[in-house]
Amino acid sequence: MLVDNIQYLRKHYRYIRELIQKYEPQLKKEPMESIQSRKGYPTLQITTNERQTFLHSKYDPLNEANKWIEQYADQVDQYEHVLFYGIGFGYHIEEFMKRWPNKTFSLYEPSPAVFYHFMNQRKLTELPIQQMRHLFIEWTQESGSQFVQQFAREISKKVLLIPIPSYERIFPSQYEQFLTNYRDYVQLKSYSRNADYFFGKRWTVNSLMNVPTTLNTPNIFEKKDVFKGKPVLIVSAGPSLQDEYENLRYIKEKKLAYIIAVGSANKALIAQDIMPDAVCTYDPQPHNFNVFKPMYEKNISSVPMIYGTTVGFETLDYYQGPKLHFVTTQDAVTPAITRDESIPKIDDAFSIAIVTLQLMATLEAGSIILVGQNFAFRENLYYSNDINRGNESAELQEKDIKESLYVEDVHGGQVKTNSAFNQMRLSIESYIKRYANVNVTNTTKDGAKIEGAPFIPLEQVIKEELTAAVVKEDWYVDESNDRYLTMKDSIQSMYQSIIQFMKDCSNVFAAFENIEHSLNQKNRAKIELGFVEYDKAFKQFVSNQYGKVIIQPATRDVYKTFVDRLQEIKHIPDVFSKASSLLKESSLYMNACRLMFNELTPFVKKQLSEGQNETINYPSNCGVFRYSSRWERDYLTIIDVKNGKKATQLPIEQTAKTGETIKFNFKGTALKVKACTREDYTSNVLIKIDGEEQSFSTRNQDIKQSYVCEYDEAVFTCEGLEDQMHQVEIELLEDKPFVFTGVEVGEGRVFHIDEVTDVESLEVGKRIRCHYKATYNKVGEFSNLGKAVGAFIPPESAAYPDGDFYFIMVDVEEGKKKLIADRNVQHSISWDSLEYFGVPKGKKLNLDREEAFIRLLLGGSAFKDHNSNKSFENQQLGAWPHTNEWDQFVNTEDFIIEGVASWCKDMAEIGMKNTWYIGNEFTTTIITEEKRQNGRILRGNFDHKYLLSLNRKLIRESEGFRPLILI
Repeated sequence: MLVDNIQYLRKHYRYIRELIQKYEPQLKKEPMESIQSRKGYPTLQITTNERQTFLHSKYDPLNEANKWIEQYADQVDQYEHVLFYGIGFGYHIEEFMKRWPNKTFSLYEPSPAVFYHFMNQRKLTELPIQQMRHLFIEWTQESGSQFVQQFAREISKKVLLIPIPSYERIFPSQYEQFLTNYRDYVQLKSYSRNADYFFGKRWTVNSLMNVPTTLNTPNIFEKKDVFKGKPVLIVSAGPSLQDEYENLRYIKEKKLAYIIAVGSANKALIAQDIMPDAVCTYDPQPHNFNVFKPMYEKNISSVPMIYGTTVGFETLDYYQGPKLHFVTTQDAVTPAITRDESIPKIDDAFSIAIVTLQLMATLEAGSIILVGQNFAFRENLYYSNDINRGNESAELQEKDIKESLYVEDVHGGQVKTNSAFNQMRLSIESYIKRYANVNVTNTTKDGAKIEGAPFIPLEQVIKEELTAAVVKEDWYVDESNDRYLTMKDSIQSMYQSIIQFMKDCSNVFAAFENIEHSLNQKNRAKIELGFVEYDKAFKQFVSNQYGKVIIQPATRDVYKTFVDRLQEIKHIPDVFSKASSLLKESSLYMNACRLMFNELTPFVKKQLSEGQNETINYPSNCGVFRYSSRWERDYLTIIDVKNGKKATQLPIEQTAKTGETIKFNFKGTALKVKACTREDYTSNVLIKIDGEEQSFSTRNQDIKQSYVCEYDEAVFTCEGLEDQMHQVEIELLEDKPFVFTGVEVGEGRVFHIDEVTDVESLEVGKRIRCHYKATYNKVGEFSNLGKAVGAFIPPESAAYPDGDFYFIMVDVEEGKKKLIADRNVQHSISWDSLEYFGVPKGKKLNLDREEAFIRLLLGGSAFKDHNSNKSFENQQLGAWPHTNEWDQFVNTEDFIIEGVASWCKDMAEIGMKNTWYIGNEFTTTIITEEKRQNGRILRGNFDHKYLLSLNRKLIRESEGFRPLILI
């Protein structure tokens, strides 16, 4: 071996050098011989099956390499990294790197003997090794598989694979195995990379939004004794599930095993009146709650949900049954708050069935029995027959079979599947191998064969294994106390690290500025010092607790790209080019971190404070405040990466105009005013309580203008008042931002200045508080007129409302007072459901012994044109007839309508636009659309005049129920 090669391997790849030394006698015996080509360049002659083959051309290896590489000329620009399969004597690598010298590359040699001959003939350092990232020699098949897995995990760039053409002939089995591993692991990484991009932020947001539920529910591992040693059925939604209904019914009735429904399987089981012992879920996507729709519709609240802490937070909002949780590996938030490292973490995986298998194996279940786990198609079915795919049936769709392939089935034949299902199968096999001490059985008829899970029909499993009752009733009951009490220190630590994060972030930006200044001056010495300063600041930044728990996980895709870029920057020899590249890449990453900080931090503080504050809070948009005319309603929002929509929001009311006011009354002894604070916010706000003047400030010098404001901070506190009604007016005294978030009144109650507490006191323009409670897609109960029962229903409404709202009196009709709700009191309720309960056209209502008549508003039946005539084209002028109740009373954006209630005109001048809560929600109205008998008119959305036709059967969050009563 050449001395230069020995020295290089000893310094950089010692383990390769040691293996060559160990196996050198065997390597020399391999049927290979280095000979000179006609052009004088060495090539390698290999003898296989008594046939001689040349690794490179025996005439001109360089010209051959040039032709090989030319094939890739049109593709190279699409990739950032190259993996050469086969080093040979390196001619093709040299040729490629001459053409594209800035590309990075990795080398994989399947034959140690070929590599040995290369080391004897040519210097490795003649290749541009400064661009080389990996050098691997395949000593065993297993080590090759491990390298490909590691390579796929470490390389985040797009990779171009270039094999030496002769290797396919000379090493066919090794080449085929490599391609299989490469395809599987790179596809796996592709799925993972896509998941990081789409879900990195979502995982963090979900973990955060789920904190209040997680801290008030048991971890499933507190119930280990329930499952330890017991049989567990993981029931999936595959097409073979329909074969097992009677077996499952028998198991359930006899309590022979715990039945855990995963994915959409709950739909099929409920359709068959088989209640699972639990459902398990982990999908981070916002629409995941739809998986459990049958439970909502049938008002089933007895089945416990075992959820991963990164599950879509909307799922927990909707699900009304008992809950237990497990921490996933994508959740950095929960472990940081609980500080309990002993709690197992479950890998986020391709499917909920794989996650549940991990969970039950870790809980030491006696046996795990897979039911309905096809990982393949069955005839023309994707799911079991009882399960719809959205609005479609369970049948296969064209998109399902685009990447179809055949794999072995449980009966020894072949079954059709696709790449996604196949990746799931490979993944579950790897976990079964990991948990080798757990007995896993596959009972799925006609499904794909699952290595490590022998196929045994469920009938046989029942007969031979499930012979005794094991299921414990109410196994899920929570017996723990309030977990918040043990988390105070970690929550306080998180608050402190938020402040430190801003300082650390600013220090990195300051280091940027110093490097940039030195770069402009072309001062090499100062740039070198700037690198040292930057390294110190950046190390401090990445070690910040808040950054590690919230920001880095939420920006993981950007972070991985940045780390890769840093590795490349280290190899740049020119200090000025290095400084320029560092500034570019670091500023991209740091700006992404600061943007994420500004987006998420208000929600972090809000969620961590949930459950700790027992006083009554009235947020700025709850309906009790009268704002003057130049206030703007807005929200701090988190945006979903995948669909660009708002994931969640926090309300604010803001103005920067001198003289703008907020008015309200309250009964109680204490008042706390809350607002956002920052260095550029107002320091001059006047507050009058019963005419007595005081002032307060919302300026916060610690929060710089480049960072998000401190949300919902107490900026004024008054205690020791008499327990009576108080009048409050808040006024801005300068043209600087005042961002109001609400008030707290201890055990008191806040009143709108136009609020009354009994029906007799109502007159046009006055309002009265009312309570409403309902379940999913069902009309609920109105009660407690004039009383404060609980918090207000959110202005955007709820699927399970249980709160207060206002009825506002708008008119008198046939001697009765006409009242309209100030908001949609319920969403996710269809027009058909409203009709079933008799609401659209009206029904009698006994409201706290007051006789009332409830119905929907009249919203028009067609569009209106410029002459107030009927039109079937939307001209953005509202509805016809223009005397409909929506345009007469609610559409306060347009006051030229003849006959509009006079009180609306008067109130518009002092902020009537904030009386009705509309936002991006629609309100269902009575009238049938003239063009479609199945259509029902919706009004609202951001444009109050908007009119839309509704399919009467649809259930959506964007459409809701706003009652009108006559009383």
